[in-house]
Amino acid sequence: MYLNASHANAQRTDRHADHWLFGDGAALFFENGNQPKISQNSLPDYGATTTYSDMDGNLRLYSNGASVWNGQYQLLENGTDLIKNKFSNYPGLIVPIPESDEKRFLLFNIEETEGNTDPSTVTYPIYYNEIDLSLAGGRGAVTKKREILLGKSSFAYAAVKHCNNKDFWLVTHRGDTNGFLVYLIDREGIHLDEVQEYKVGTPFSRSSVGLQQEIIASENGSLLAISKPVSPDGGFIETFRFNSETGEVVERITTLTDLGKITGVAISPSGDFLFVSRFVRQESVDLNSYQNFYEVVQFRTTEAPKFREQIYLQGFRGTKAEGNDANFQVEPGVFGNLKLGPDGKIYLAHVDDPYLSVIHKPDAIGTASQFQYRGVNLNGKKGKSRLPAAVGPTYPDLKSKITFTGDSLVCNPILKAELDGKWNPKLEYQWYRNQILLEGQTKQEMKVTTSGEYQVIIKDGCRFGLSLVKEINGATPPEKPAEDSTYTSCTGTPLPEFVTTGDGIRWYTDISLKGLIGTSNKLSPPISNLLPQTKTFYATRLKDGCESEAAQFTIELVDNTPLELSDSLILECFTGENKVIPTFTESKNRELEWTRDGQFFSNEMLPEITDYGLYTVKKKDERCPASASLVVKEGCVRFFIPTAFSPNGDGINDELLLFGNGRFVFDFTLIDRQGREVVHLNRQEFNDKPLVLWDGKFAGSPMPSGPYYYVFSSYTLLNDEERKSSSSAKITLLR
Repeated sequence: MYLNASHANAQRTDRHADHWLFGDGAALFFENGNQPKISQNSLPDYGATTTYSDMDGNLRLYSNGASVWNGQYQLLENGTDLIKNKFSNYPGLIVPIPESDEKRFLLFNIEETEGNTDPSTVTYPIYYNEIDLSLAGGRGAVTKKREILLGKSSFAYAAVKHCNNKDFWLVTHRGDTNGFLVYLIDREGIHLDEVQEYKVGTPFSRSSVGLQQEIIASENGSLLAISKPVSPDGGFIETFRFNSETGEVVERITTLTDLGKITGVAISPSGDFLFVSRFVRQESVDLNSYQNFYEVVQFRTTEAPKFREQIYLQGFRGTKAEGNDANFQVEPGVFGNLKLGPDGKIYLAHVDDPYLSVIHKPDAIGTASQFQYRGVNLNGKKGKSRLPAAVGPTYPDLKSKITFTGDSLVCNPILKAELDGKWNPKLEYQWYRNQILLEGQTKQEMKVTTSGEYQVIIKDGCRFGLSLVKEINGATPPEKPAEDSTYTSCTGTPLPEFVTTGDGIRWYTDISLKGLIGTSNKLSPPISNLLPQTKTFYATRLKDGCESEAAQFTIELVDNTPLELSDSLILECFTGENKVIPTFTESKNRELEWTRDGQFFSNEMLPEITDYGLYTVKKKDERCPASASLVVKEGCVRFFIPTAFSPNGDGINDELLLFGNGRFVFDFTLIDRQGREVVHLNRQEFNDKPLVLWDGKFAGSPMPSGPYYYVFSSYTLLNDEERKSSSSAKITLLR
């Protein structure tokens, strides 16, 4: 299920991002998620950082990628040289290992010095480190260092909270395709062997070196945004639906192209808007100077309707650099990246400037969002192009409520289940009356036909919210027009007609009483009688403006297709591992029961048969009975050739005979002791009667007494398959 919560300037429900450390020693503290204050600690330079605070807002860890410190600003044991670049341009990310009492952490970072900077693509390795704050006397230590996570990434990642509010999904992206990689982080750590890849969106290509590509998630975990500055498509941003229950990047929602040099992206608290900071253009002022223009622009996260609002535009004057790379020269104050703060406001970084800009109402449209240029004073400390990275927030509890149309003192108010704020419609509902579950009442709205105390549970994939009780004491409704009934009918037969008595009858297709299909006393069910199905229709009585409780008319159409086996007789010779598997002329999934010679044999659809007998199959559901039979008979070929004979003319055993059963074709070859072929019979037919193989002569002359040798091969046709069986033996001729 996907949630899409909307809160007016909503604060985070946890304190994990309350501390911001960035730039040249700048430090802000969003105490309890409120307006940030300047931290008074004397801190070193950070560059691009990641921070983590506990549920009470106490700083636990921070890192600039190369080193990692605890909340007391102490270097962790083994906590240096995590990457080669001391001041990384790309912030790391600290993720707590769930259910570790915030003692164990994972630190992810980008090794930008090892990346592939080929102009056709950019791929950088992502490393991870394991941290245990219970070690080194409570100072903490890095226990696993520079472990490779992904060899070729686009140098971006985000940690999105699992909808169970304990685990995390780490979302990364390949640097040279359109592949999102998603890893689960739970109490066991990161599951490297269970990574999921989703190829969706625009494939990455060509270099954007110097401009960070980003992945960010909405506060409710249902939306991802990914940016790719400059190329391809002139710089683009795409949004995707994300399932925080399964980790699936479900589908692309929208693509914004031709955005040029994107310096930052942020999503508003509701998930409705994207804010983008970007380089717009350069204008010459005179021969030796220029003016670069940057803007903050607002888009919707969906394409409908098309929307673009310029929030703020600012120019920065400077001197041109030598050569043709003036577009990439950075002047103090130019726009860096954007970040949604714990207070529900969006902040804009400025390079080498002791101020941040702020968007006070990011869920408002256009200038109503109240952009304030240089609205936060950093007390002399200067920022850089990046604001600190943090994990996604804990989701708020679901808070459901019941609203209704009409007066609760009259008949049939419509009850509606709602969640505080705006939510994605893919939710589950279950209604109760007087604490008893109302079967089938699983829609967002329900028409009341009986007084009582109503409640509703609204669920997503992991959580649920139970509403308060809504008491309905309306006017006394009329009696329902009939008792509940169930009709059973076989497919292909005429459908029964539903009948009620009295006036004011109304027929519906659903228990919420919205799909009105008739107003007479009779109803012919509007369904096909050819398809097995179970369908319920609902009848109410309307009197003096009051509608009764619904009578339920359920029809069960049972499969009436006959059972037809492909064969009714099979000849088989069960020797070795031979087996027979019956087949049906029409394949259907049905519950069947097989018997052999009247005794239970199997419940399988197509059982293996390894013995002779009469096999009967029938449907377990006897409401529309059907059966079929199969006889499996012995088809083995058996033959006998005597070991001696005496062709002496006494009329007894004068010929070498072949005895056997069944019908088959055979080859017979007889040779003497000198290896001469005396007899050769090829493809002779046998049909149950003794057949002469040899009369004891060769070329018309009697052969001498003694041993002779033969090879005998039989050919049988069993179930359209020819089978060969061969044997050899010795016979003795006696005179």
